[in-house]
Amino acid sequence: MTAADFAPVIQGVATVLATIVTAWAALYVPRAIAAFELSTGFSLSDQPRAPWIGAAAAAAGIIQKELRQGLI
Repeated sequence: MTAADFAPVIQGVATVLATIVTAWAALYVPRAIAAFELSTGFSLSDQPRAPWIGAAAAAAGIIQKELRQGLI
């Protein structure tokens, strides 16, 4: 067996792992912000909160796009 034989398996595993990571980020970034606010008593308004949530969504979108194009 050569490395080319393992490419479809490796790409499938990479796809699953990337999907899990993006889902995790999309779910837990807002929760992490809420936990930070609760533990510190410091409340973030929508303006400082938006870049963190937007960054997680953008990262998820980039990874999903690359998965669809077969780059990952």
